[in-house]
Amino acid sequence: MKNNWIPITLIITMCFTISCKAQNIVPIYNGPEQEPPLPHYYKDVDNNLDPLVGTWKWQEGNNSLTVEFKKVERAPFGGESVKDILIGGYTYIKNGVECTNSLPMPNLPMDKLTNYPIWGGVIGTPIKGSPPCPECGTNPRYVKVQVREPENPLLEGKFIMGHFIQNGVEKMGLLFLNTAISMPTADYTGPEEMCIPEFSTLTLVKQ
Repeated sequence: MKNNWIPITLIITMCFTISCKAQNIVPIYNGPEQEPPLPHYYKDVDNNLDPLVGTWKWQEGNNSLTVEFKKVERAPFGGESVKDILIGGYTYIKNGVECTNSLPMPNLPMDKLTNYPIWGGVIGTPIKGSPPCPECGTNPRYVKVQVREPENPLLEGKFIMGHFIQNGVEKMGLLFLNTAISMPTADYTGPEEMCIPEFSTLTLVKQ
């Protein structure tokens, strides 16, 4: 009995330690002023990212934007901390010509999630630069993600999005902004603008 008791005790201790670490939850939206001890789990406690999961499309004439989002829980976020995020890809067609395309999404390992063309998940109400979206309600939750073009990986921008339902149809208000060169160098010869025009305000429909 004594030989069996020691490993069982160790297992219980280990499980208790892991459980304690999992308790260090920091809500992504409206988190506490004083965060708990490390490591953190930045958690989407209100499931604000979930409504954006799926495929969305905007089209006007010969221009269109198709975006696909997936949610990843407990993505690595520095040290032993983790965070719930969105990852994704997109296709933008300008004047009938494919300008950029990162669909279908690649299948990257957990430690490479920031290499996705779309990744992130800041949640706020409001977020500076949020799209005009009266349909989103009086207290909307906006989500902000980073955006890159696979053809020009040094160019970055941001999507800020709000979800709403109109006449039974799921829609998303989206604003694209903050185009910048992530690592500017003297010998950079690439484009300074991404395919999607900056400050574009679009309404996408869930497919």
